[in-house]
Amino acid sequence: MIVVALVSACGARTELGSGTAIVDASAHDDIALHDVGVDALPAACAGVVTIAPTGAAPDAIAVTGGFIYWHDTNGISRVPTLGGTPSIIVAVHPDNWPNTSAFAIGGGNVFFDSNASPAFAPLAGGAITLLPAAIFSGRYASSPTRVYFWSYWGMTTTELDSVAFDGTDLQLANGTTLSHLATRMVFDGDNAAFATADPGVYDYELPGGPAVLMNGVSARDLVVDPATVYFIQADDTNGAFVVAMDRESLHTTKFPATMGAFAIAATSANLYITDRVGSRIRKLVEKNNDDIVDIATLDPALRPLGITTSESCVYWTSGLAKGPGAVMAAPL
Repeated sequence: MIVVALVSACGARTELGSGTAIVDASAHDDIALHDVGVDALPAACAGVVTIAPTGAAPDAIAVTGGFIYWHDTNGISRVPTLGGTPSIIVAVHPDNWPNTSAFAIGGGNVFFDSNASPAFAPLAGGAITLLPAAIFSGRYASSPTRVYFWSYWGMTTTELDSVAFDGTDLQLANGTTLSHLATRMVFDGDNAAFATADPGVYDYELPGGPAVLMNGVSARDLVVDPATVYFIQADDTNGAFVVAMDRESLHTTKFPATMGAFAIAATSANLYITDRVGSRIRKLVEKNNDDIVDIATLDPALRPLGITTSESCVYWTSGLAKGPGAVMAAPL
């Protein structure tokens, strides 16, 4: 399989004045840019391609407004979906890795940790605004109208806080808690949320406490559709794999062919997972265990982590704790 590098090497440092946080990634020694020319850029990820290089330890990824956003040791960066020179929009440093919920996007802002506080900045780069709250190894998720955040570390539970997309209406400690080591939250509407933790899978009607959908399991990532919650169960004994849970009956079905799964994304038709054991991207056709297609097999130095989808492409971060990584893409 041929993997094509798609990033131009040219570009100067961007000077935006005092208080801005956007810099040209080519100024960082741990990002290697590859000049292959604009003509090499695919119209819509026609094959398995490298969209941009990253710093070490890439994890969270999102696609919105014609840009791909990701998190690594340089901070939070973005690059156009068709490729180009990546820019670091906030130079904040992670306190643990991997964190596939390291940031959330809403209302033209990106929300993230900065100096043990939740913070936000414009997506195009700009001044960082700290919110008056404390957070420890924060996780972030967006509903249709708000950004929710919580500390990963806690005694047995952690408070779920939220803020409007413009940084106003901060709501702290409103009685909603998450389990210790909560990893991921996704929304099905403005107030209906599902979360994974170690242990458990939870269903929320916000504001309010959770209904426990499944306890006693280490759950790492999830997606939902109207009938089913799909989550990744991971433990030291049995490995990691996809589990489907019926939202009405709570009956679960293990997908044994997905062993090695790390993160999960979905379209209306299919599921997509990163497999860090096999260093590959896998498609579960029609969201079942019986028809799984490997759409990309990667060098072990580029083991995949976070994953997301657009209307035509699947995007993921690849890399290790040390050394440069990559943002990559393939057709759905």
